[in-house]
Amino acid sequence: MPTVPPTSSNAFVTNPLGNDLIGRVVCGYRMIKEIGEGGMGKVYLGESAFLTEYKQQVAIKTLTPKSERQAALLKDLFIREANIQVQLKHPHIVSVTQFAIEQINDVEQHFLLLEYVPGYQHKGRRISNVSEAIRYETGPLPYQRALRMFVQALDAMDYAHNFKYRWEGEERIGIVHRDIKPANMLLVDPDTIKISDFGIVKVQQRRESATQKFTPGTSAYMPPEAILLPQQFGLKELDARSDIYALGISLYEMLCGQLPFTPDDTTNPDASIRRKQVEQMPLPPSIVNPGVPRPLDAVVMRALQKHPDQRYQSAVEFKQAIFELDASLQMGLRKLAHDYATRGFGAQSEAATMPINVVNAGVPTSVPTAQIEVLPTNVRAWTTPTATPQTIPPSEPKSSSSMKLLAAVALIAIAIAAAGIFMLPKWLGQTSANVAGGAATKTDPKTLEAPTGMVFVPGGSFMMGRNLSEQEKGVRIDNNGRKEGIFKFDYPAHAVEVQPFYLNKTEVSRREYAEFVRATQHEAPADWNGDEPPANTEEIPVTGVNYRDAVDYCNWLTEKRRDAFSYRLPTEAEWEFAARGPDAGQPGKPLNLYPWGDDWQPGNANTKEARLDHTQNVTANPQGASPFKVLNLAGNVYEWTATDFTHYPGSDQETPREKGYEGTYQVVRGGAFAYPKECAMTTTRVWAKPTDKGPKLGFRCAAEVKR
Repeated sequence: MPTVPPTSSNAFVTNPLGNDLIGRVVCGYRMIKEIGEGGMGKVYLGESAFLTEYKQQVAIKTLTPKSERQAALLKDLFIREANIQVQLKHPHIVSVTQFAIEQINDVEQHFLLLEYVPGYQHKGRRISNVSEAIRYETGPLPYQRALRMFVQALDAMDYAHNFKYRWEGEERIGIVHRDIKPANMLLVDPDTIKISDFGIVKVQQRRESATQKFTPGTSAYMPPEAILLPQQFGLKELDARSDIYALGISLYEMLCGQLPFTPDDTTNPDASIRRKQVEQMPLPPSIVNPGVPRPLDAVVMRALQKHPDQRYQSAVEFKQAIFELDASLQMGLRKLAHDYATRGFGAQSEAATMPINVVNAGVPTSVPTAQIEVLPTNVRAWTTPTATPQTIPPSEPKSSSSMKLLAAVALIAIAIAAAGIFMLPKWLGQTSANVAGGAATKTDPKTLEAPTGMVFVPGGSFMMGRNLSEQEKGVRIDNNGRKEGIFKFDYPAHAVEVQPFYLNKTEVSRREYAEFVRATQHEAPADWNGDEPPANTEEIPVTGVNYRDAVDYCNWLTEKRRDAFSYRLPTEAEWEFAARGPDAGQPGKPLNLYPWGDDWQPGNANTKEARLDHTQNVTANPQGASPFKVLNLAGNVYEWTATDFTHYPGSDQETPREKGYEGTYQVVRGGAFAYPKECAMTTTRVWAKPTDKGPKLGFRCAAEVKR
């Protein structure tokens, strides 16, 4: 046992015992093994030490601040979690068994004993929370399963938001979790969740505490009013609608298999995520994952509105919006046993909702972003335009006639929302769906002339990916002297429905990209002469551009043309559908492993087999066109897509993770002149960091009708 210097009984130090806690008995439970580690400390599995016939299990949470500076803050949070969570009694909230403070070798140790949620086994791995289910089991969750779990989270949070509890000797109403995320949705089984980690809950404070000025939470799920000050949004403090935003991010991740915002590699990752939370709206889920029904876009996007007043005002309202789609989407939610439901949709008790305190002070008409700390980066004259929160300033006291007018306006606004007339700001033309509920007037893409340089892809169903034999899974190719498994992420085949869209017939050329560079002063590729590409190379694909460069080009094109279309990168599913054609992989239909068919044809594509060792003009190889007459989807240059890389649902592979890299990977498709024909197959998947750029990586744009 290590020697520990004596401390006073109320000393609070980093746990000096480490794994020596294993085997100790706390409140009748023996600590068996370490099972996790959170922001406050390690979590151990405990078993009843004195029962002989049945070993009851608990999770034992310990407090291990990493420095003295953290000690007061973490102690305050830990004690708050114990005192609040022990009062919560809900079937979808992890319950507290006991809280203990014990002296071990004259060191004060804090222990929180919680209900143990075991999870379940999947292919030899324990899946303990929704985040792990996404990462290791399915990728994006099937929307029916995702919503079955999500409505449980809504019920739990409705209960918490309206819960009467005691704190500091007084009765209070309502708590805000402030750290809702899939990792804190523990899994009892594949369809049942319990909300955990109430360590940073927001309670109604009456006195100073170490956490009073603490801005907690995880940046990827943090609402704008938590990143800035609540007062910037006309609020006195955070309220339940902050959790609504985090719930919306969580549902987005469950449906898409990825977060709506990813960090920029050129700036501080945490700061860049927070900036995007304040400034940007994400793509609707059905664009990221075509398996998500479009009506769900409206449900998710409303929860992600920047101003709290524009979101669902309660978890019950959020749940009701989901249930309104139950029959049309055949989710079967109303057939489930809802004994966990806290309140019906119509029930609004006297203390039904948390108080929403509005500051009686002027609020600017737009939320300032200067308070967000962003590390220096290269400044460009053109930046991707994004939506900004529309802050609603509090009003002065109104006359009765003014109040009637406001009420009328509010009723009109509600009616408009109910009719589904809701638009993302102009710059979010990347969306493929109206993001509000209800019917929207649609423009039939077939009645419009395709944008310049594009072809119409009518959409349809196909089997994305392909099923492989064990021998095919093990195929390895030589890549500059390294043997690499080329098909390991291409399986299994799975049905995908793609909505109609437009796609560039060719890759974006250097000539086209030069116009963008000159118009915006955007940074040019490294091998250019200022804003001019090398002589006689204007018609080859632009290369040396990273993912952000490609997105910026598409957004600029939307603004430049000001036509009926929004321009963006294609999703991976759209890219593969355009390359393979409708019904590819369906029973009795060809796989179309190349844009022209299942068999390799020399002379149809610029791959390593062509022995050119350079790119060709974007109009080359017309004999290798896809079923929709799109050129060079095999070979020439790899192409960026809008899709984050993850393994396919049902795959036995894990999403790749380079050691030391914490960002996302982007799917790139199509092979390139320096790579063999296997890389150019229509089902072959390759990934790159969003910051990668080089002579073999370019892009083409997709487009859709503006809604």
